[in-house]
Amino acid sequence: MPTFIASFLLLLLPTIGWTAAENDVTQSTDAISKVIVAVIIVGLFVALFRDRYHRTLIAFVAAALILCITYLTPYHLLSLPRAITEAIGWEGFNVILLLLSMMAIIGVLATTNVFPWAMEHIMECSGNIPRV
Repeated sequence: MPTFIASFLLLLLPTIGWTAAENDVTQSTDAISKVIVAVIIVGLFVALFRDRYHRTLIAFVAAALILCITYLTPYHLLSLPRAITEAIGWEGFNVILLLLSMMAIIGVLATTNVFPWAMEHIMECSGNIPRV
């Protein structure tokens, strides 16, 4: 799950600092917004590097900071361009839901030790002889 969140944030990074006009996409020239985003990203990587808190928590805090700053202050850090939102559509949303549900199932199976049990069962059936 943390890798999905990190990859989702990496997908959002090119859109951070972009503003959408009616039909075109222009890059924001607001230096303060860019500095805020840079500080959040550097803080994200420093926190991930120090490995003091869980990676999922760190990613959620960084995303929440970006969203809170975007919607509660005059600095609009995140503005998805119109073309990207139209390109994603419902098909992209369905794929994202599929990936999230698959990762949730894998997470539950991993915590219930299904994978070690399956490995032991396969080794017993093969007679403990690994075949490559």
